[in-house]
Amino acid sequence: MVYSVKLMFSDYSVPGFKFDMTREERQANADKYPAVGSSGFGWSGGIWKDPEFMPKSGYQASRGRVPDVFPMPASNAVHQRFKDLVEEFEPGVHQFFPLALRDKNGVPLPDPYYIFNCLVRLDAVLVAESGLSWGSEKIPEGRPESSISFDSQLVFSRPAIAGHHLWVGDYLWQHGKIYVSDAFYAELRARKIRFFRFAQYPELDIPWIAEEQIKPMLDWEASHEPEAWYSNTRSKIEVLEYRARLGL
Repeated sequence: MVYSVKLMFSDYSVPGFKFDMTREERQANADKYPAVGSSGFGWSGGIWKDPEFMPKSGYQASRGRVPDVFPMPASNAVHQRFKDLVEEFEPGVHQFFPLALRDKNGVPLPDPYYIFNCLVRLDAVLVAESGLSWGSEKIPEGRPESSISFDSQLVFSRPAIAGHHLWVGDYLWQHGKIYVSDAFYAELRARKIRFFRFAQYPELDIPWIAEEQIKPMLDWEASHEPEAWYSNTRSKIEVLEYRARLGL
């Protein structure tokens, strides 16, 4: 099975921390360095972030217990225990930005926290088996878009995810979720690392082939010159290879 993991937003799971970095400073970083993206990326951005421009510290603006994992403004905070678990499964793969946190009284928290950024972008969703369709009415340039949404009941390709333990979607993206293997999920629950919301998805022994699963998107991109719509290097490589096969 595949599990999606998302941050939990509730009175007991959001302890009310704020970054020392102002919104204006964060936006200035995003505007000045668009290639590395904004520091405000929610649960995970899926693309490399420059540590220089990430928030470094924060403070608790309201009282409440501090859990292992919780939302920060447009971002996240994870405890050392979560970092240790991720590193056990995929050492050196993902980004963890040290985050010095202070409680309501200005006292530094005794345990280390980090901002987590999952760096594996992987498409493994089987489009037909997940009941997804294609349209282009929402995209001004006419680029096809899948009907995948936050609530889509997905089916995954087992061969595509073999050997992976944490990833986010690439072309087929569900905002605010990362996906994890059943082995990682089991250990996450065994160690009682809180708080998350989970969803469970089946796997099938069907290979994931880009030209079968996302052909409308690849066809559109192959017929248009590469521009800013490339979201990351992996997408660019896929499109350039596809264009080459078509002789473009």
